[in-house]
Amino acid sequence: MRDKVERGRQPHHRGATNPRAKMTEEVAQSIFDETRTPYYGQVREIARKYNVSEHSVTKIKRGQSWQHLISSA
Repeated sequence: MRDKVERGRQPHHRGATNPRAKMTEEVAQSIFDETRTPYYGQVREIARKYNVSEHSVTKIKRGQSWQHLISSA
């Protein structure tokens, strides 16, 4: 595994380039930006607004998914 990464034979599927991605980078960035000012019921409201799961919103908010967008913010 390390060999193919070092030699550039491992595709780098990050964010929306991942074939299994269900949202775009713009949506993920918007979710992250909206979660910066917390209030009660926010996660559920944002999840409904973008038609994603509450779990996805929470993971973006905590920096557990879409890290490359969060670190550049």
